[in-house]
Amino acid sequence: MRTHIGTSSSGDQTVGRCIHAITNQDDDDNSVLSLACSKQYLFSGSQGSTIHVWSLDTFQLVTVLQGHHGSVLGLTLSADQQWLFSSSGDGTVRVWSIDRLACDRIIHSCHDVGDIFSIVYTPNRVLFFGCQNTSIQWYDFNEAPQQQHLINNNNNSNNKNESDCQKTQFFKLFHDLGLHSSKQYTQQDTAVDQCVIRTKNVYSNAHDGYVYCMAYTQDIPNLAGQILITGSGDGHVKIWSIQTNNMLQHHQTLTGGDPDRGILSLAISDEGYLFCGVQGGHVEIWDLETVTSD
Repeated sequence: MRTHIGTSSSGDQTVGRCIHAITNQDDDDNSVLSLACSKQYLFSGSQGSTIHVWSLDTFQLVTVLQGHHGSVLGLTLSADQQWLFSSSGDGTVRVWSIDRLACDRIIHSCHDVGDIFSIVYTPNRVLFFGCQNTSIQWYDFNEAPQQQHLINNNNNSNNKNESDCQKTQFFKLFHDLGLHSSKQYTQQDTAVDQCVIRTKNVYSNAHDGYVYCMAYTQDIPNLAGQILITGSGDGHVKIWSIQTNNMLQHHQTLTGGDPDRGILSLAISDEGYLFCGVQGGHVEIWDLETVTSD
């Protein structure tokens, strides 16, 4: 069942109230595009390519994470809250150590993906993200680094041929994207592992529009196991089964909304309802047990 929610009415409903507002008046590009929250910090991704780290104890700014060269469009945390993952308009995903508040790894696609709008991290240590080029891609942290084309400045001579091949592929990526590495990546990135997504970990043309949002869950009605749900600018929501080899299998497409209004955000309730934030200001609610629309 799909229901539309418009503006809320006061009625007898409990109205929430703001208890604190966090602002950064000194940043001209301070539009907040993404959020993630650990027990200690609130992370806010900005239009100006930075991630602000706020203390939840004092509501004061702790530090600013720099490195992206485009708007920070997506943020998510690992379940153990050791890692922060960020996706950006620069077409990369960065992995940050929350303990050190520093970048640990940069993940690049093997294709020109454009903006990376959405990102989720699963308990099986697989990172999925949705792209402007309509693909869904993923990075498996369980795979050996050399199988993921890890580029490390400390490669030893025994791996020279493999290292040369990896570096050739990596810098070819800059050329294909029309980028120049010395301009796009700062000196601090030279000590950070550079990784490239394997081609087998790409699901091309996953939607007919930008993949704006995604959500991870397990064991929804009529489908057991690990599940990825994605929303797109094509107005559709797709449900994917994550197979044991971490490949994606399309299970179902939820349609019935306005195809000219993209799906911008997703949330799943414990009762089996899927909430979809839709361009234009309303929310679609799907009952995942019946998946029928009114």
